[in-house]
Amino acid sequence: MLALAGLKRLNLQERATAVFDPEVWLPALAQGALAIEMCKDDVRCPLVSEALNHSPSAIALACERSFQAALGGSCRTPIAGYAWIESNLLRFRGEVLALDGREWEETSITLELGPDPAQEAARAGREAGLALKARTRRWLEL
Repeated sequence: MLALAGLKRLNLQERATAVFDPEVWLPALAQGALAIEMCKDDVRCPLVSEALNHSPSAIALACERSFQAALGGSCRTPIAGYAWIESNLLRFRGEVLALDGREWEETSITLELGPDPAQEAARAGREAGLALKARTRRWLEL
């Protein structure tokens, strides 16, 4: 299984035999997010950052990262999730799987975004992660 983005990068997207909808198959957290490092003392940084930032992606990413942090997960932990924005609503689905994949626990949230959407998304992701952690601790502490 390969990410479609990787196939596109190699100009091999026509070889994709299936694309999984997040409603059916949740991706690893923060998939597709890009980060750019800049020197904070450079006076151009705020302008460049503002021009490159995609606000809906940043909001979704805040939710996903907080979810993972609340679970204590890493790239080796069987945690998946996907956050997206529809109108003024943040929607998130997340799951934690047993290492053998035979069991899993899911969570989902819908949040109407207010004046500080990234902070609100982060808080919601953290709360979702903490609630799920209580039900999946046996898989996360291996």
